[in-house]
Amino acid sequence: TYDELKSNLVRVNAFILTNGEYKGNLPQNTEINGVQVFYQVFDINKLYLLSENSRLPIEIDFNDFGGERFVIPCMPASNTNNDSYKAYLAIMSGKCLYKLYEQYGARLLEQNVRSFLQFTGKINKGIRDTIKNEPHMFFAFNNGIAATADHIELDENNQISKIRNLQIVNGGQTTASIYTTAKKDKVDVSDIYVQVKFSVIENHDKYSDIVSQ
Repeated sequence: TYDELKSNLVRVNAFILTNGEYKGNLPQNTEINGVQVFYQVFDINKLYLLSENSRLPIEIDFNDFGGERFVIPCMPASNTNNDSYKAYLAIMSGKCLYKLYEQYGARLLEQNVRSFLQFTGKINKGIRDTIKNEPHMFFAFNNGIAATADHIELDENNQISKIRNLQIVNGGQTTASIYTTAKKDKVDVSDIYVQVKFSVIENHDKYSDIVSQ
């Protein structure tokens, strides 16, 4: 029914399909009656990429992510001689994680072996209680997130500007809890900060093996 749809609808995905090559600007995401509408263009190049990889990699420009700029301080945490992966430690705001989950949802967790679990139970309740009652303690209480990517760009201030093929492999419950608490409980998550460990695997042949481990 309409009432059920209205109470459960959190987003609308609008897909624009063409068998040609699209070179124009992407339509801007918008909001209609409080519901976010996200536009994606699937042209011949993106359809080919999807057929080759079975899924589309998540690519984000944090200087313009949904019309906002997010500052993500970051520091390298691996030896430059390591050819298997590069490691980075970063701090991401709750608002940024909220927007990531709002826009990409379960796509962020495709490589997470526990992504099929429901976000319920004592752990989830503890995360939500901290967000609502002690947001200043969230960074101390939470163990953070582990994520993978195949490319990261840092600006001159060692802040992450762009990232490609982002996947959350540990911390999906934290991410979903931040989103759910902000969305359903109308809690401001601007003062929530989360530690994120990024493992950047640029070698495509090693990517699946390293991520699965």
